Amino acid sequence: ESPARPSVAAVGLEVRPELQNRELDSLLPILVPMMASFHQVLKTLVVFLIPAYFTLAAVTTTTQEDDQSWLRYWVVISIFSLVELPLDNLNFLPCYNCVKLIFVLWCLLPGLFSGSNIIFQMIHPIFEKLHKQINLYIQDLHLNLGYKIFSYLSLLGGETIPSIFDALEKISGIKNYLPNLSSLFGQTQEARTDIFG
Repeated sequence: ESPARPSVAAVGLEVRPELQNRELDSLLPILVPMMASFHQVLKTLVVFLIPAYFTLAAVTTTTQEDDQSWLRYWVVISIFSLVELPLDNLNFLPCYNCVKLIFVLWCLLPGLFSGSNIIFQMIHPIFEKLHKQINLYIQDLHLNLGYKIFSYLSLLGGETIPSIFDALEKISGIKNYLPNLSSLFGQTQEARTDIFG
């Protein structure tokens, strides 16, 4: 026969029920953020830090297959991160975080059955069809923003800023990324302010 356990009251640790609930309620605001922090730390380790280490290790090898494998992983994870933003509203579902963790672990698997390889094979044909259009759109956006920024700077800076950008145009290779700055700053004040209208 096992010895009887001493009662809580006998040890002097009697807890009144009304105080027990208050203590638990006072701990919840502290515990909930800590649990969220643990989830964020685990996610950062599994999704970013550990793969980043393996990516750096792969870059130091002479084979390209491991480099390409990690590039596929990063493409899939970046798309996953975008999709995850609206889906995080579903975190009230049971096992939602477990499903995300299983997905990331599947993407981390090596070999042909890796989630990164399978999903990348679905994404890559779409990218091949659209990448020229996307590049043209980004280049157009870049030039328009650059034109507006440089025009605004010329309004603020008078003649100093155009001379800086004239010097920048002379630097080899940068001219391909900048709009024609000499024509931009050669415009009249009215033409430059018309950009913002």
